[in-house]
Amino acid sequence: METINIALTVVVLTSLSVVSGVILVWYFVILPDVTSEVARGGRPNIIIILAADVGYADFQAYGHPTQEWTAVDRMVMEGIKFTNLHSPSSICSPSRAAILTGRYPIRTGVFGKGLAFAPSSSGGLRHDETTIAEVLRHGGYITGMNGKWHLGINEKSATDGVYLPHRYGFDYVGTTLPHSQMWACDPKKYTIPQMKGCFLYHNDTIVEQPINLNTLTGRLVNETKAFIRENKDQPFFFLLSFPQTHSAVFASTAFLGKSKRGIYGDAINEMGWGIGEVLEYLIELGIEKDTLVVFLSDQGPLKDGCGNGGSTGFFRGGKTTTWEGGIRVPAVAWWPGTIPQKIVCDSLLSTMDLFPTIIKFASLLNSTTFKQLSIDGKDISGILKGENSKSPHEVLFYYYGDLLTAARYDRYKIHYRTMSLMKDVMDGLKEDRCYYGSFSMLQQLFGFQNRGTEHDPPLIFDLDADPEELVSLDTTNQELENLLETVEDLLQSHKLSIVSVKSEVDKPHMKQLYPCCNPPTCICNYNDKIMK
Repeated sequence: METINIALTVVVLTSLSVVSGVILVWYFVILPDVTSEVARGGRPNIIIILAADVGYADFQAYGHPTQEWTAVDRMVMEGIKFTNLHSPSSICSPSRAAILTGRYPIRTGVFGKGLAFAPSSSGGLRHDETTIAEVLRHGGYITGMNGKWHLGINEKSATDGVYLPHRYGFDYVGTTLPHSQMWACDPKKYTIPQMKGCFLYHNDTIVEQPINLNTLTGRLVNETKAFIRENKDQPFFFLLSFPQTHSAVFASTAFLGKSKRGIYGDAINEMGWGIGEVLEYLIELGIEKDTLVVFLSDQGPLKDGCGNGGSTGFFRGGKTTTWEGGIRVPAVAWWPGTIPQKIVCDSLLSTMDLFPTIIKFASLLNSTTFKQLSIDGKDISGILKGENSKSPHEVLFYYYGDLLTAARYDRYKIHYRTMSLMKDVMDGLKEDRCYYGSFSMLQQLFGFQNRGTEHDPPLIFDLDADPEELVSLDTTNQELENLLETVEDLLQSHKLSIVSVKSEVDKPHMKQLYPCCNPPTCICNYNDKIMK
């Protein structure tokens, strides 16, 4: 009898131990996940990491032979790599407007003969446009951004900040480059007085002029991590917009001289470090499975022959052209537990697709704010989750300023007009081809004068057989004639859908709009005061 009692006691204790273990697992492992999911309503955090002028082939995972391993390569191994994703423009301002609005730049006013906004521009992204940040904020997300903006600054005075990011749906705006990282920001070539156009803002206040490039990347990363930490218990959206690798290419002391590729590789490595810091922080906080992270470049790399440009691989052209090298960009999506690992997507996609896809994941497709919009991007959430691979686009169009220059239909690329590389235009200058002088000179040189070569009949390339766009096909072929007629019908339909708006880029430039802290010297560093 005693033996039986002992046995029963052991069974009861064992059962209690198992039950207790299950309860502990539920309480400490399962329940936090459930609570987290309930707290955010089943909606993921969203982080877009946007680079400037990074080339399609600037990473190991995209075929570069000497670039060191970066966190972008890690994202490729742990997520989905896109090989056929395009920007509708090869210039910074219109390409960024397209990402934020999901619309062709010709619809948003971010086009023109001047190509991109300058520090003295009186125009900017139209306020009747709706950004992805605005839709998400209306849907209950906390929104934030830092880094490069380049969608306008001031309208009537040097301090009105009419076109700064806090006017477009961002609750938090950290350290920003309202304009861009420009050639004149290179301390090896220019003096401090010449760096007037190199300035940083914090929210709507200018805090540094010229920019201290040695600390810039670290500041952007630390701010991003702080935003994530402060908002980890609610759905958030953050745009981390790195200035790398827009000219002048730079790297901090910790990365300078470390890459086999030289300064450009150093810049890629520093940006890669920053991306890795963000990914690891999400894991440290235990919210990586609740967070979609997308990395992409705004357009292709600069080709100026001065060591400032990246690699397009075997693709032709680069920034300022709508050859594949100017508009096909590296892009990766990472979302542990939702996006399968090591997926390669060859489907024809656009940077504009980010807008509706993120809205879908945020469960806001039926929101009043979104339903009122006319979006050119397509929802590719099924592609990201590995549920399908079919391109949602019948055709894509590409712009240079106000000119529609090319179209993509299935495997075929049609060029109605081809543009010159910056390198080709610079070769004709008598002065030092690697000294760029004023931004206004560049605007005139590449905007008003570089109108390209028109082609009638258009050039047509089979990108599956000829991704380098070297041999134009015979357009008298009946099959190709039929294809061109189909694309022409789609083009006319596209043109009819465009509601004419004035160019914001070509609005007057005024000296009094030029940002300047501590006038008239335009030299300051107020970061410590602002951070306190």
